[in-house]
Amino acid sequence: MTLIALLAVTFGIRAQAPPPASPDRHVDDPAGFLRPETFSRLDQRLVELERSTGTQIVVSIATRLPPGEDLEAYVRRVFNAWKIGEAGRNNGILFAVFVNDHRMRIEVGSGLSPQVSNALAARILRDKVAPRFRSQDYDGGVTAGVNALLHALHAQPVRVPGTATHRYQGLSTSVEGFMILAGLAGAVAGLIVRVARTRNESTGTQVLHAILGGVIGGVGHALVVYAGMEYHWGLGLAALLLVWLFLCSSITSNRGSASGWGYSGTGWGTSDGPWWGGWGSGWGGSTFINIGGGSDSTFGSSDFGSSSGGGDSGFSGGGGGSDGGGASGSW
Repeated sequence: MTLIALLAVTFGIRAQAPPPASPDRHVDDPAGFLRPETFSRLDQRLVELERSTGTQIVVSIATRLPPGEDLEAYVRRVFNAWKIGEAGRNNGILFAVFVNDHRMRIEVGSGLSPQVSNALAARILRDKVAPRFRSQDYDGGVTAGVNALLHALHAQPVRVPGTATHRYQGLSTSVEGFMILAGLAGAVAGLIVRVARTRNESTGTQVLHAILGGVIGGVGHALVVYAGMEYHWGLGLAALLLVWLFLCSSITSNRGSASGWGYSGTGWGTSDGPWWGGWGSGWGGSTFINIGGGSDSTFGSSDFGSSSGGGDSGFSGGGGGSDGGGASGSW
């Protein structure tokens, strides 16, 4: 026995800590770092994801790594022991956080590596999660990480009540930089386009439209970048289309001097009212124009974090495994 112990010390052989028992929910937080409402909403959303696609995402929040354990090897061992994902498809993800060690890892099953590459997993940890964890906002950090993974899988994100104020916090510097550049360029473009579209109008009308064009172009293009980079490129494209429909619309007049903002007679609505009269009847009150609206109304009235279906169908590993894909990070 003494000889075995001596060899273990000499060659750096370490006994591996057994992985914890498989959780009964998609979120495992025995120490209670998350608020109960955050825990419940995240778990419900991940249950819905598994029901609709078969993909399993499990969040594990522990106090610290077992002594002497390597982060990557330990998380991979836990992933395989919990059998996250479906057998044969390996479509599982383990988002593991060790709070006191300030370390974390996203372990990705091979079946999801095309959607969640190692580089993307690293960016999620660095740009979405770490900035919030540094301020001990574990609810915001875990939610941002899960939402980024859902975004990569083209699934709807989870909306946690009380965390809407974090929407513009912790953005990566690249997103913030692109938003600023797009806003400046959009303001200039909007001003020029509106002046050109109203060149036959009075000076006062031209000045007013120049101001409106600058504001709409600047704010609109910044939101376009945010929507495209933080949610989905399709939303960004749709928002860009709306912005330019506004900017390229022309002044029309049907009743005396009452002018409306229409679009070359394409039937968007009547031009009876001042400025915005042409929009009311054509769009039918579409909620999609709620970009930048209330804290929980962005992109329509539907709640992305809907709790329909509940989180009562606990987690049960489907037989998936990991070959070591993913990324690690710290804060």
